[in-house]
Amino acid sequence: MDVKNLVVGIIFIIVGLMIMFSHKFYKHDSNDMRFLTKFDIYLSGFFLTACGVMIIVFDALDVF
Repeated sequence: MDVKNLVVGIIFIIVGLMIMFSHKFYKHDSNDMRFLTKFDIYLSGFFLTACGVMIIVFDALDVF
């Protein structure tokens, strides 16, 4: 395992979770414009978290 990849993966996960917890799109009505903007930001946080998990898993399996 490369320590640099592990640290980057953990940072991605932490930042992604912070974005996901601060932008809860499901509290708004689906007709509200804030629903769409919150959903976009929430989705980007989800993708950032998923990338962090993939970095850690692939680094542990020595795929790269």
